[in-house]
Amino acid sequence: MKKIYNLGSTLFVVALIAMAVAACNTMPVGFLRTKGASFSPDTLNVYHNPHASTLRFTNNLPWVSYRIQGVAGTNPINYELANIKATEGGDAEKFKALAQKGLLKVDGGMIVLMQEGVAELPNGRYTLSLRVYNDGHSQTIDDAYTIIVGDDEPEPEQINP
Repeated sequence: MKKIYNLGSTLFVVALIAMAVAACNTMPVGFLRTKGASFSPDTLNVYHNPHASTLRFTNNLPWVSYRIQGVAGTNPINYELANIKATEGGDAEKFKALAQKGLLKVDGGMIVLMQEGVAELPNGRYTLSLRVYNDGHSQTIDDAYTIIVGDDEPEPEQINP
């Protein structure tokens, strides 16, 4: 009787381990979570004419956002422009063309807009939606970031020592 009990216990444990291993093989690879993802700040003012006293003017530096926060998942996590809404005189088609020319990049969760790209845009407000994806997962963050294009950059504020 004791042999039957030990054999039954052993078979139960082996069956339990086999089910656990089989369950692990059916799980999807990786994960992606974007709930609550946002930029802080979520707006960037760019100008056709940067102020002459700034490094952006002298070195022709691009306009760069902060990195998006709140995205978690299995690496590598990739970002791309999903959609653009233009208001207040903006032109969404011209903005999309900048991405195709490489003058606008969404790289590593940051948005980089080259000075040459700003020169091609009419003044206005551009609201960007981003597609975030990795192996087997994809999500869109609607209205994630706003770029406001203007003519002349105001004089930078001087910090008193």
